[in-house]
Amino acid sequence: SDGVNIHGDEGEDARLHLYADNGDNNADKWRIQALTDSSFTIQNYRAGSWETNLYAIGNGKTALYYDDSSKIETTSTGVKVTGDVALLSGGGHTKLKIETTGTGHSTGIQIKHAADNAAEQTWQIQTDGSADGDLKLRNATAGTDAIVVNPSNNATFAGRVLIGTSTLAPYTTRKLTVGDTSTDDTALEIRSSSTTGRLYFTD
Repeated sequence: SDGVNIHGDEGEDARLHLYADNGDNNADKWRIQALTDSSFTIQNYRAGSWETNLYAIGNGKTALYYDDSSKIETTSTGVKVTGDVALLSGGGHTKLKIETTGTGHSTGIQIKHAADNAAEQTWQIQTDGSADGDLKLRNATAGTDAIVVNPSNNATFAGRVLIGTSTLAPYTTRKLTVGDTSTDDTALEIRSSSTTGRLYFTD
């Protein structure tokens, strides 16, 4: 009633080898093994060595591999993915759905270029956790909200909104600036490449 039992000797691993089309090529060789460190693996024999396809450890992580490299791994807090994630749909809309249970908990996506570089800025796209909460683009490193969109579709920008390029001093070519007075007294500024094409409001 217990099925097939494979036992390793005391202090030894237990392995089951599966060979299909034996003698043809190494890709036909697979093995399932329970190791003495409480881990379990599925491997195939490739290019002269065994490569892992699945790894699991008791009361711990489970990992899926591609070409002997871990790509999806469970952790104590969720799932870690290494590499790109493609969302494909056979028809209709394709969604990435992120939800949290209960109220008072923010939900979001965190983006950082180099996780091991403290100098890199960490950005978040998140809700604020309330039932009718705002959507925020947040600089988590600085602890500030860059853009906040409320449920009425009104957006608040923490800094300036700049459109155009600065090429002709002291004026700016094709520039629209809407901002605060953190660096000067400009509230609304529209400039062209000439000294006469200028509309300037101050607060």
